Amino acid sequence: MKRADRRAWDEMRPVKIIPRFQNFAEGSALIELGQTRVLCSVSVEERVPGFLRGGGSGWITAEYAMLPRATVTRTPRDRASGRSQEIQRLIGRSLRAITDLDALGERTLIVDCDVLQADGGTRTAAITGSYVALYQALQTMANMGILSAIPLKAAVAATSVGIVHSYMLLDLCYDEDFTRDRNIKVITTRSGPGRTGERIAQELGHYGVPVTFIDDTAIGLYISTVNKAVVGADRICADGKLINGIGTYQLALAAKMRGIPFYVLCETLKFDPRLKGDEVDLEEKDTSEVVEPGRLPLEVSVKNPYFDVIPLELVTGIVTENGLLTPEEVINYMGK
Repeated sequence: MKRADRRAWDEMRPVKIIPRFQNFAEGSALIELGQTRVLCSVSVEERVPGFLRGGGSGWITAEYAMLPRATVTRTPRDRASGRSQEIQRLIGRSLRAITDLDALGERTLIVDCDVLQADGGTRTAAITGSYVALYQALQTMANMGILSAIPLKAAVAATSVGIVHSYMLLDLCYDEDFTRDRNIKVITTRSGPGRTGERIAQELGHYGVPVTFIDDTAIGLYISTVNKAVVGADRICADGKLINGIGTYQLALAAKMRGIPFYVLCETLKFDPRLKGDEVDLEEKDTSEVVEPGRLPLEVSVKNPYFDVIPLELVTGIVTENGLLTPEEVINYMGK
């Protein structure tokens, strides 16, 4: 197969990284991957998220966005799309996986990734550029005596692979990425309060992934048509119970009844050995999402719970940054 830029199937686009691109950030880098350009910077704050406060450990988080004319057509500024949220989570997880967070102390490193021009591979370029910026920020802190050493366990970089018209290709540009073969079909539910499932369906549909969108109550009807069920997690408790959005429990039960594998995607930072499932405060959302105010008699109580509690025995495995853990391995991990 001939590629538009005449590259071989296993050839990457030219990569150029300009370190210290910004004068004021603790670390920064401009990465150019063919026509794709991403500016990455790292800022340091002397605080951590609430769930880490008092534990002595640090945190790395990321934000990702495109400039309005980074693409062929203008993208509205400050549009927090589901795609952007997932990409920034990926960047944050990639950097946390190679960093000794305990050595940071109670500090947060904020990584900003701004796409100046997009021609495919923006998320992989952002990961690679962010690593360079992160290294510089940590080096700056070490030079100032804030850190005794650079707390990195490894380096990280990323690229993309895909199948286009039955040919395997490395480092896809936008046209190749848009036309790549997709052999996945997804059923997503409304997902209760906030309707996060709608956002997932919109993003998948935008990329050409066949999606069937259903109400949560229809899970039992459609579960037999899939070969695996996949959910995220807000927290995994010391007793192995999983906390996630409402509707997860009935999905897990339906999958168990049909013999469908039920997987949870969750980084180990969400494992909480201090919290038990029955101690979790199950938040509720505005009942207007369930029924319009005034439509029911005052004697009727309306509930709109946000979270479910799922026993670990319904879970096939938990996919973490360290690989796949079985339910037994999760319990052992908690005990360490």
